[in-house]
Amino acid sequence: LMIPKGAKTLAKGKVSSTFSLPLPGGMHEINVHLTGIGHKTEKGFVRMATMMGGKKVLEKKKVTDGWMLVKKARGPLTEVWVTKSKGKKGITLKVSVKDEHKDIAVKIGESLVLK
Repeated sequence: LMIPKGAKTLAKGKVSSTFSLPLPGGMHEINVHLTGIGHKTEKGFVRMATMMGGKKVLEKKKVTDGWMLVKKARGPLTEVWVTKSKGKKGITLKVSVKDEHKDIAVKIGESLVLK
């Protein structure tokens, strides 16, 4: 997983971790939240990813061992969600960014590997 260079660890635990990289001007950030829980079904993943903060799915695709979803969140934010599961292992990633930085969030999401 690529965490943006210079990002600060906001929370680190056994189940989840959150990292933040403030963008120039300090008004926005790249926020990366990682949990040790994966979703085995596409339907369950989409339901969880759209439960809060916006339901409009802009893009959804199958990736190795899981799915990626891009959704419009509240205000000027876009969220990229990725989940991967293999056997009993699982991981879910959410990257929140200002709409214009969606490509960065997608690259971070694509870097997620389940080992």
